[in-house]
Amino acid sequence: MPIKDPENGEVFAVFGVDYSASEWNDRLRERMIPDLVIVISLLILFFVLLRFWSQNFTLREVSKKLALNEALYRSVFDQAPIGIAIVNDKSFATRSEYIQMNINPMFEQIIGWTSSELTKIAWTEITHQDDLETDLEKFGQFKSGKIDGYSLEKRFLRPDGSSVWTNMKISHFLGGPEMQPMHLCLLEDISMRKAIEESLTESERSKAVLLSHIPGMAYRCNYDPDWTMRYASDGCVELTGYPPESLINNRDLSFNDIITPEYRDPLFKEWKRILSERLPFKYEYEITTLSGKRKWVLELAEGIFDRNDEVEALEGIIIDISDRKEIENTLRYNNDHNKWTGLYNRNYLERTLKDDEIMHTDRKKALMCVNLSAVHSLTTAYGFNYTQELIKKISGSLKKLCTEKRMLFHAHENRFVFFIKDYSDKDELLELSDAVIDMLEKFLSPERAGAGIGIVEVDRNSGPDTDQLLKKLLISSEKALSIPGNGFNVYIYDADTEKEIVREQNIKRELASIADNETDGGLYL
Repeated sequence: MPIKDPENGEVFAVFGVDYSASEWNDRLRERMIPDLVIVISLLILFFVLLRFWSQNFTLREVSKKLALNEALYRSVFDQAPIGIAIVNDKSFATRSEYIQMNINPMFEQIIGWTSSELTKIAWTEITHQDDLETDLEKFGQFKSGKIDGYSLEKRFLRPDGSSVWTNMKISHFLGGPEMQPMHLCLLEDISMRKAIEESLTESERSKAVLLSHIPGMAYRCNYDPDWTMRYASDGCVELTGYPPESLINNRDLSFNDIITPEYRDPLFKEWKRILSERLPFKYEYEITTLSGKRKWVLELAEGIFDRNDEVEALEGIIIDISDRKEIENTLRYNNDHNKWTGLYNRNYLERTLKDDEIMHTDRKKALMCVNLSAVHSLTTAYGFNYTQELIKKISGSLKKLCTEKRMLFHAHENRFVFFIKDYSDKDELLELSDAVIDMLEKFLSPERAGAGIGIVEVDRNSGPDTDQLLKKLLISSEKALSIPGNGFNVYIYDADTEKEIVREQNIKRELASIADNETDGGLYL
């Protein structure tokens, strides 16, 4: 180290110390070791404290999560809408240091037993006898390891003896080795669903019984020209001869193909009208079955509409009314025909005349009555059956004179009526009467009986009512019978006949008045 003069600053000497280098290094190391130990110790202590603080922080976070998970677990366990129970083999588990919650409130609510009661009984004791065998079989497979779990719809018995339907699911309990004998039981109350199913089953059964006894079929179809079937009951076979599958989605044929052609358009038009007015549908028509037989059916149905008021489908039943139609036709035939001769009777004659009167046609029309009252006398001699057979033979012959313009009616026991249209003149009427007389002579001449033929021409302008027309016809036929001669006469009702009838009626009234002393006894002829 240099030494300087204070006054002038000059270096006047040099100060130095000599040490051994090795000795210096050794002494330096000896002094540094304790310092290093202290520093390292402080660092170790720092890291230990840091580690402790980190673990403590982590434990606090884990504790918070565990507390949250436990709260969540308790909330789910206690408020779950399904029953939860931990089961040890065939007994319900009790509370222990491993299991703080063994049965949740919903489980107790579903089966009606409290947690303390359940720990004293086996689940086999409260299982319905009808479900026990199946449950034990599946439980045996579960315990042997053949299956990992199973679901079963079963009934549990409640303390009051009633049963409750449940959907039970059994699965392994996830835990340590000490938990392996235990398993988890989950319950869902399905009593309401079962009640609905039973109600639906009963409804389906009742509907099936009803449909099986309907002489036809129930259906659901599209509103289209083919009446595309979506559903057809088993009655389809008996009604149409075709199985329902043949009609579904028009697989083999459409229902429209079965409808007799002349009814197809009217049926579609009627449906169109009914749907536009939202009315129930009722219509009778004929179908042709697989065997070619025609059947009368009655369709009762209605349209099904969606939210947009569009026709979604048609639903209804189609009933076989062939027997009813046959009875109706028989009744209609009996009402319109004479039972003995098979000819149209007076009722049908009156309807025919009224219908013809409504039409107001300009065609010439006339009525011809064949009065066989004279044959009534034969009944006394030969009996009623003989006379009836004779009239039946006469009717058979008169039928031969019928044409498109001539209709024959058996208007009374002993009277036949021809309704004649579009004739040319009276000569044509007289020719027809002559032909009738020729036929009658073959049957009545041997019996020495006659007949009267009355003719009335229908006035196209006045259009007399039916009763008056038939009255005139009877009068003309009676007058024909009263004409002396060979027994077969013709009388045409005319204006003179009308005047004569009026005069006869006036005379009858005058005579009646004289008989009642209502006049002076004078009678002017």
